[in-house]
Amino acid sequence: MSGNSSLPIDVTRITRRADFLRANQGRKQVTTGVILRVIPSPSPSMTACRVGFTVSKTCGNAVTRNRIKRRLRALVGELWPHHARAGFDYVLIGRAGAEKIIYEKLRQELVMALRRLYG
Repeated sequence: MSGNSSLPIDVTRITRRADFLRANQGRKQVTTGVILRVIPSPSPSMTACRVGFTVSKTCGNAVTRNRIKRRLRALVGELWPHHARAGFDYVLIGRAGAEKIIYEKLRQELVMALRRLYG
């Protein structure tokens, strides 16, 4: 599934608003806990990908939004080095209720979303 399955890829963060907006033009996969968007990076690297996280205020107060972002960051740290593809930008948008979903179920949904995007 990975573009380079023998070596893990480096994961860097997307921080600029323009990059988040550009990701809206890419492909999308929706699960119960997260919306995953992917688009080729404007400056592709053969050894790295970029990831951004966002959770809107409709998901809850600051404590809830931060809990969702922490869970998403943990999943990316676990899955992306071996399941993501280098040269792409990924944006994970947390959905309402994602903080209540069992971590393992959230992990399985994210792996399936990545498979569907590449399939």
